[in-house]
Amino acid sequence: MKCSMVRASGILFILAVSLCAQVPASPVSGTTPDPLPNFGPVAFDSGLTDQARIFAGMLPLNPLHYTNLTSTPTWQQHRKIFEENWTKLGTRLQAMTVWRDTALAGISMKGATLFYPFSGPDFLNADIFFPDCEKSIYLSLEGAGSIPATNMSEAYLKNFLEDVRKAMSEIFERNYFITSYMGRQFHTPYLKGNLPAFMIFLARRNCAIVSIEKVHVDSSGKLVNGPADTGIAGKRDISGIEIKYLKAWSDGSVHTLDYFPVDIQDKSLRLKPQFQTYLASMTNMITFAKAASYCMHGSDFSMIRNVCLRAKAVLEDDTGIPYRYFKQDEWNVSLYGKYTRPVKDFHYGFQPDLDSAYRLGKNVKPLNYSIGYHWRDGLSSFILAVRKGIQ
Repeated sequence: MKCSMVRASGILFILAVSLCAQVPASPVSGTTPDPLPNFGPVAFDSGLTDQARIFAGMLPLNPLHYTNLTSTPTWQQHRKIFEENWTKLGTRLQAMTVWRDTALAGISMKGATLFYPFSGPDFLNADIFFPDCEKSIYLSLEGAGSIPATNMSEAYLKNFLEDVRKAMSEIFERNYFITSYMGRQFHTPYLKGNLPAFMIFLARRNCAIVSIEKVHVDSSGKLVNGPADTGIAGKRDISGIEIKYLKAWSDGSVHTLDYFPVDIQDKSLRLKPQFQTYLASMTNMITFAKAASYCMHGSDFSMIRNVCLRAKAVLEDDTGIPYRYFKQDEWNVSLYGKYTRPVKDFHYGFQPDLDSAYRLGKNVKPLNYSIGYHWRDGLSSFILAVRKGIQ
């Protein structure tokens, strides 16, 4: 994800949340039924959940929901295309899952907060690596946007779904979003903001949506319900969205996802002392960073880098926190994959000390999938740093 300061605005329209039990689904003409997830006895919003599933090219849990959309040739085609794209991801996602079960097995996620700066709407990768974190905080420049309407005409639906597929194409191919593209792709007359992508990833990860609400950080640094402004990244007030969700076949815990469109350069964070207080309040924290444009390598992002380093564990590619910040007396560091020079757009990000560590081969382990900017050439690397004495 490039860190060019592209501003993308969006306005989240609150939908009333009616908590409903799930209803068995039946096939829509011309499609194959998806396996029905089991969310247990905890109530969730079946309307929002089925919206997310439909946008993700999946059948609704309730066959009576949004038949005006699912009965159209436009949606049938979207389902076919999206399913083909998702199937292509299968091998990579499975490899990531197998790697996680070994490499991250020693990190306790119970009660932990996952902190994901430079994230875009990338719930997919975060949830694969850290599925059991009960709370997650995502930060990027793009506006949260709105919950799409369900009374679309077929012409509108066609444009909306085409924009969805275009906006998510980089995830299917590269497994990361590009900020300079996102400013356009997630801000069209039909697709407005990151929220639809979050909804789609939640559906594809077999999650049910309990609620979607506007939130903001108040002057004392506390997260409260309600908007503070339009949620534009450059504003001093910090407005965002909070999604509560359930995971299928789990213990029924309600997870929380907070997303804030915010510029996290030092010059911006200095104008937001309440947000500094909010970030400082995070405990039992795990940091995740990838395709982060080497932003934290320079002095302009020192404040967010220091926040990231408060974590008990950090998982990142070489674009995140520079290797030199993981001091041997504080961190146990494992290296995965192969390190090579950054792609040409980020020539300044080369780390001689990291290169030397890989060449020495100490604590270097294989990585059987591609991640980050070297997705094409198989030269991906991952750094796992775990604070000593803490799990």
